[in-house]
Amino acid sequence: MMLIDSPMIRRAHGSDFPAVDRLFSTAYPVLLAGTYSEEVCAGALPVIGRAQPELLRSGSFFLVLRGALLVGAGGWTQAAPGRGARTPGVGHVRHVVTHHNYQRQGIGRRLLDYIIGHAQGQGMRELSCVSTLNAEPFYAAMGFERQGPVTVPLPGGVKLPAVAMRARL
Repeated sequence: MMLIDSPMIRRAHGSDFPAVDRLFSTAYPVLLAGTYSEEVCAGALPVIGRAQPELLRSGSFFLVLRGALLVGAGGWTQAAPGRGARTPGVGHVRHVVTHHNYQRQGIGRRLLDYIIGHAQGQGMRELSCVSTLNAEPFYAAMGFERQGPVTVPLPGGVKLPAVAMRARL
């Protein structure tokens, strides 16, 4: 595939919700299908495959655009996902995804580098993430260390196997 426009990263806004939601609902089913069972995907995708308006308005969630096309998104928060707990100097990577048709083109790497730089600029000394099983090699290549397996409880009793990871900045 020939790439005409180099990717541009910009901060997300609440008005980006439809595009980000479309990216998540399109990419996550494809990205998770080879790693997770149909049962886990059926329970997880309605939750993790949807954009979160508050995350888009956080000021620390970013979009990767190639021209007008949204090809990636992700960010970080100081509040831990789900619990909202905060630890000074520790940020949490949130929903980093590259559209499946644009993987292996450096988009995810460029986005995560941007997220790391932004978090450092806000005083973070560490970033943690809960990685899907298929994304663990990506995070490891970006300097995150495996902390161990975790299970993310989702509505309906679905349990999503994942990996806790952490990087010192």
